[in-house]
Amino acid sequence: MNIATINPYKFLFSSGIIYYINNKLINKLLINNDKFKTYNLDRQQYISTNINKSMFLLLISTYFFYNIYIGRLNIFNLKITDTDLILYKNITSFYSITDLMSTILCFKTMKKSTIFHHLCVIFVNLWIINSNQINDVQKGIIMYGGFSSFSYLVNFFLGYRFLTKNYHILQELALNSYVFSCLGNWSWQLFNILFIYKKNNKNYLGVSLYLVALYFWIKDDLILMKFLSKNKIK
Repeated sequence: MNIATINPYKFLFSSGIIYYINNKLINKLLINNDKFKTYNLDRQQYISTNINKSMFLLLISTYFFYNIYIGRLNIFNLKITDTDLILYKNITSFYSITDLMSTILCFKTMKKSTIFHHLCVIFVNLWIINSNQINDVQKGIIMYGGFSSFSYLVNFFLGYRFLTKNYHILQELALNSYVFSCLGNWSWQLFNILFIYKKNNKNYLGVSLYLVALYFWIKDDLILMKFLSKNKIK
């Protein structure tokens, strides 16, 4: 299936349905786990949703890396042709659906900073899929989601840690992958901001929204990074 040929709204809706069904299947598979059965419904939903999200992020990161490898996506100069436009709108939608569905399913147990992070992602996705072309600001947003998907182990750890006592190696791997993906992400974002400044982009509203979104996303990344560096589960 070539997602570059699918209408962005249909892709967003179908991704949400697939995410929800997959989440239910994970719940069914985990229900036989002794530790999983001891938790209340909110905690069970938190576990299954994070494991589910990690699977989706793995798919996104694989596709993102593949397009970099074949040269279709130049991370230093993101050129999007008319053919690629729907493709990148759908990649953005694919990423945002993980935040939308996890917010709906785990709203009660989610921190306010994370909720705001997810709302920013959902808002900018709607902005992108309703655009006729991709501008410099939207390039930065697409790249942020692409780089963030490489830290899929973080979400797997957040769910799996409640099912075993031997989670420390996974925690270390998750933290390292998160640090490297964030460093690469933030470096690219700085490069893009300097490029926008040098280009004297007149889209002041768009640039302002971009910088505000970056502030909250980076802030939430730092909070989660700090949590991962600790050895205790709260």
